[in-house]
Amino acid sequence: MVIDRGGDLTQALAGQILSEVAASLGVVGMVIDGAIRDLGSIRASVPGIRARRDASRPLQEWPG
Repeated sequence: MVIDRGGDLTQALAGQILSEVAASLGVVGMVIDGAIRDLGSIRASVPGIRARRDASRPLQEWPG
């Protein structure tokens, strides 16, 4: 699954609920051009996750 958020890092777009629904539909990977939340829960449902930022961490701590 690919989600284009235009690189917006101000608000999380995906979290535990979206990842669980996606996994139930057979999604095995997600690429998100933006921020996410609930990273630990997402990785439990969809191990192949890539995003620009984990919104549960302050922006200054995110490596990029």
